[in-house]
Amino acid sequence: MRNKIILLTIIFLCSISSYSQPDTISYEKGKIWIGLKEPLQTANLLALKKALKISEKEMEINSVKSIKNIFNSKDEKLSRAYELSFEGNKDLVEYLKKFESDFEYVEYVPKVYVSTPYTPNDFVDDPDTLWHIDHLGLREAWYLMDGITRQTKVAIIDNGYDGDHEDLVGNIAYISPNANNNEHHGTAVAGIAGMTTNNGIGYCSVAGLYTDLYLYLFNDVPTNIVDATNANAKVINMSFINCTISQTYINAINYAYSNGVLLVAAAGNCQCSGSCTNYHYPASYDHVLSVASLDKIDIRNVYPPYCSTTYNDKVDISAPGWQITSTEKDNSYYFTGQCTSAASPMVAGTAALLLAINPYLTPDQLECIIKTTAYDIYQISGNAPYIGMLGAGRLDALAAVTFTINASVQNLTGSLGGTYTKFIVNVSNATVANNVAIHAKEVTINGPFSINSGKTFTVDNTGTFSVTCN
Repeated sequence: MRNKIILLTIIFLCSISSYSQPDTISYEKGKIWIGLKEPLQTANLLALKKALKISEKEMEINSVKSIKNIFNSKDEKLSRAYELSFEGNKDLVEYLKKFESDFEYVEYVPKVYVSTPYTPNDFVDDPDTLWHIDHLGLREAWYLMDGITRQTKVAIIDNGYDGDHEDLVGNIAYISPNANNNEHHGTAVAGIAGMTTNNGIGYCSVAGLYTDLYLYLFNDVPTNIVDATNANAKVINMSFINCTISQTYINAINYAYSNGVLLVAAAGNCQCSGSCTNYHYPASYDHVLSVASLDKIDIRNVYPPYCSTTYNDKVDISAPGWQITSTEKDNSYYFTGQCTSAASPMVAGTAALLLAINPYLTPDQLECIIKTTAYDIYQISGNAPYIGMLGAGRLDALAAVTFTINASVQNLTGSLGGTYTKFIVNVSNATVANNVAIHAKEVTINGPFSINSGKTFTVDNTGTFSVTCN
């Protein structure tokens, strides 16, 4: 099962006398949380019996199968909280009422729900065709982004494209001269990042709902990088490798980075001298996000001769890269094993989602979000030989989108007062009851909106400011 963000569940300190058998929909079967007035010497059933002075004749308590600390904390209150797992047909809450003097609370464990996923009409729900979509949490991420209409300009630099493909043409904003040459590799890479989504045709992609594609032929990569930057692309994907360092490349990359562009590149498939640990370029340059490739169970791809992913200390992040369905030349579709070439546009596409949420994120901020929200793959035994060599972990689009929304956007309604600081602030149906100062780069005010007499409303922004009336 794909790991998801677990939402923090608030523990309500309620009297145990108020509980009855819970409904099976809202609570976890066979689990309760307890808060003791004194911590157990050891988290086990024997210690619990001793603390509550329960005799061996009290058979109900023997239904407990395990006891564990909920929090790994030295905090006095948190250290006294435990989870009991027991046979599901027992009602321990009712039984433990007789010991309520020893408890601060006893409660059933609420089930955790995530947002209803948004399912586009070109999503195929099976374990093979678009497995990476749910593996990265994209349907839940798209649901959280409902209402966002910004498009991110994503440049793809590759060997060419089917520029007339039915599932690309709707998202292609620009294709350079001679790039519409019906090549397989570039067509697949572009499709993974941004094939048109929810158009009733073919399949969906990582950022197809939020992306304008700028497609360049890699006949002169440094020039491509500069041209894409000058076209205001905010993400550039490079699913190719060189085996030597080029100062001209470095100059172009530095230019793009200094102009707010996130550059993403395939870490390589062990091509340079046949070594899987050698540095491959452009991925290993500074200011480029290097992407390694994983299989369906988040283990490094090792499928020689063409799909064994490079691993080294320059890799920043890993992503799915095996058996990925995408667009193919001749207006068709392909089940590809391109490895790091496929993994890289997944990261580029995720960056495009984050920029659709907050277009003011810098390349360093994007990298930080993508890496710090990654799923830990080093806990998997198959990755033990590669610890520290596959970057921060596996890309988690849902975690990255959730973090960006929470960190970037503030919706203000009702009676306002004080200072508000976010990148994006939306004000609607609000009254300025006390002095208000907003420090943001994008501020939108939707009416009705009023300012009480004698109160101030100031906006300090260097981005956009708009007012709309309902």
